[in-house]
Parts: sequence; structure tokens; C-alpha cells
Amino acid sequence: GDLPFQPSTGEAVHVSREIVDLMGSIGTMLKDLGFEKTVPNEPISIEVKGEIFSKVLQFAEKYLQKPSEKPPDGKKKLKLADWERQFCDELDKPTLFHLICAADFLDMKPLLDVTLLYAKSMG
Repeated sequence: GDLPFQPSTGEAVHVSREIVDLMGSIGTMLKDLGFEKTVPNEPISIEVKGEIFSKVLQFAEKYLQKPSEKPPDGKKKLKLADWERQFCDELDKPTLFHLICAADFLDMKPLLDVTLLYAKSMG
């Protein structure tokens, strides 16, 4: 089932396992706490603001619908897919920065790759 999360601001949200699986650090934490198969009673607190977390989820949903061509193992992603660029185009600079920090904190590689590549292209 969906897992409840409590961002540092805003309402608690329910997140599908499929999306949670994209977040390396959360997956590890859930394993450590024994919640691989079960759902915690209390929302899981995460140090990410609500509005940023909702962008993370928005990206994850799109990513799961149409994963971009994955670069070969060990290779860096060099080009953004149209939807990835469009997603980033809608962010202002502070939001992009917070999203990079959130992706890093959550260990969400697809989002981190896309946001860093986009930030570099702004340079």
C-alpha cells in the first residue's frame, strides 16, 4: 500500500511504493525499520518542505510513466528528454536549488541527474 510521509511543512501525503523505491535513502530507512512489507501507523517525517516534496512526487510520477533512456551503467546522463526539460523550465531558480538538495537528500538519482544537468545548462 501507499506509505504516509510528513514533509517539514504542509500536509502529510501518501506515496506509492513504486515512487518510494526511487528514493534510495528512504528505502534503506524503511528496511532498517522493518517496513518493507508493512505500512507505519505514523507518517514518516522527512526534512523536505511540502511544496518541494510535491515537485519530487510530480517528477517521480512522470518518470515512472516514461522513463528516459537510461545511460549505460557508469555513464553520465548527457541529454534531457523533452518532458524533463519542460519540467525544469517551470521551476524558478530557488525551487530548482531546493529540488537538487531534496533529490540528494532522498538519494533519488533520476531527479538528481535531471536537475543537475539542467542547472549546468543554465550556466
